[in-house]
Amino acid sequence: MKNSIRIVSLLILAFLTAGAQNPSPSGINLFILSFDNFRSDPETEWLKEGFVDFLMDYFRFKPGVTVQRTTRIEATLDQLDKRPELKKERNFILTGNFQRINEQFEVNLQLTDINTWKTTEQQKVVVKTTDLAKIIEAVNQAAAGLIDPALKPPENEDAATAAQIAREMESFRETTAATKKIAFALDQLSGLYSEKPTRASQPVPQPVRVPNAGVNATDFSRRLGESLSQSATFEEILRRIVANPYQIEIGDPEFRRVTLNDELIRMAFVVRFTLNRELIQDMLSTFSYNYKAKSDQYTEYLFSGDRFIIPENLLRSISQGEFRAYPVISFLTNEGATAYSLIDVPITFSRNIKPSPQLKFIAQYQPLVNVTASVTNVKIQLNNTDAEIRYEIELSREQLARISQMNITFLSESGLVDYLGKGY
Repeated sequence: MKNSIRIVSLLILAFLTAGAQNPSPSGINLFILSFDNFRSDPETEWLKEGFVDFLMDYFRFKPGVTVQRTTRIEATLDQLDKRPELKKERNFILTGNFQRINEQFEVNLQLTDINTWKTTEQQKVVVKTTDLAKIIEAVNQAAAGLIDPALKPPENEDAATAAQIAREMESFRETTAATKKIAFALDQLSGLYSEKPTRASQPVPQPVRVPNAGVNATDFSRRLGESLSQSATFEEILRRIVANPYQIEIGDPEFRRVTLNDELIRMAFVVRFTLNRELIQDMLSTFSYNYKAKSDQYTEYLFSGDRFIIPENLLRSISQGEFRAYPVISFLTNEGATAYSLIDVPITFSRNIKPSPQLKFIAQYQPLVNVTASVTNVKIQLNNTDAEIRYEIELSREQLARISQMNITFLSESGLVDYLGKGY
């Protein structure tokens, strides 16, 4: 079964890649602009690029659409200017904004023809749920409703072009049928199916029931496409979770002179780390997991390579600590320069680094999100309790006078090495 999946995956990817490199005359170039967070809700800020990721995955497998992301309209226009051949093609830009109102999610989509700067279609999506999977599905379907009319050949397209389109669409159908036949044959060899197709002479095998599963060839192809698109999105979601998992509250600082040294001031403050559990669980629930376990201490998810493809480089990155992030508390001057940094990281990391007057290491933080990996699985643990840490640092009067703001970021171990290499 695993060999079948790998071979059919390569066939589908090869066909789709070829189609993307040579779009038919009736196809379009679709540029997807970063979405606007209408209410600037910090908990949904990640969806500004998240919706673009999901739509990119969705349209990547749609015939006739060459899809690209963009962060600025100006950058898209510059790209068109540098590639005059694109101006002869049909170019559209998809823009959107979103807002969450209690248990309701609203997304506005607009499709604009870049060649004429006329708005061709608009669509409003209203989903009364907090289920992220349903929201994504609704947005994908609404976007497809905007794009499909644009795929129709222009009225002045000549017969030769129309014939070429027909040939390419027929080629796509034939390739899809061949892919299903190969998947069916390989699964037959592996003994997955217990019954034989009733009409072996048909170009596309008839749906055959699978013992204890009820999956037919059509379902198999659909699920394979979903698996391929989920693989890339899974890593992106993990990185977003680890990079910004908390709501952070900083208490009022306390100041006290250091005994026998009037030039030093001891500053103490409390940082409360509150995990965005509901949002993170919504994000994780968009993927197929093997199990979800909950205890008094934590909630645990297990994702297996049997459900969708987990790349080997992702498993290696997790094992090497790329998904273990630690807080870096920076004290900045009015000019934005770093006057002092406090890094809360295990002693095993900091013991070989020489301290300095502008840098202090401390080992108090315990992550509330833990990501681990085995040969084919990824396990994610979410602590059910929040963390509150009291920090104390000693600053000179001169340092204290220069500080105007505090910033907290989370960096992986390799990120910390890069951070320290820039100024320490």
